Amino acid sequence: MAWGYSGSYIAPLIERLLDNVNTEPIDLPEAPQGNGLTKLTKKDVPNGTVFSRAELEAARRRS
Repeated sequence: MAWGYSGSYIAPLIERLLDNVNTEPIDLPEAPQGNGLTKLTKKDVPNGTVFSRAELEAARRRS
């Protein structure tokens, strides 16, 4: 699956959505935090892969 932008800009959006699902959209690219969530979004995964909230939260806690 291609996350786009080498996966580097989807992580900040996921971070914001995990904190508040009603968050404002990201209009400008943000530098992602260097955590497991950023690493996860840079991995190639098969199309249709679904991560649970628990998996995303666990990835965010990893460095």
